[in-house]
Amino acid sequence: MIRSFRGKWAEAILVNRIVPKGFPTGLTAVARRKLVQLNNAVVLGDLAVPPGNKLEALKGNLSGRYARTDQRPMANCLSLDTRRP
Repeated sequence: MIRSFRGKWAEAILVNRIVPKGFPTGLTAVARRKLVQLNNAVVLGDLAVPPGNKLEALKGNLSGRYARTDQRPMANCLSLDTRRP
């Protein structure tokens, strides 16, 4: 479940279902689909689906965060809160 958004675009696309000014309209459907997948994930392994996605733990000053990438040059960087609500 997504608990908070760092930027305004992700929240506008997922919650409000609008395309923010300045956001590429061609990426809106893909961005929404990925945000829905993030929001619906129950365990970390859920984010590795489909098989083309690579989920890896980041190192250094980004320790405790994960990157989810696919074949395109776009990646999601996320922090996971392992506490249950």
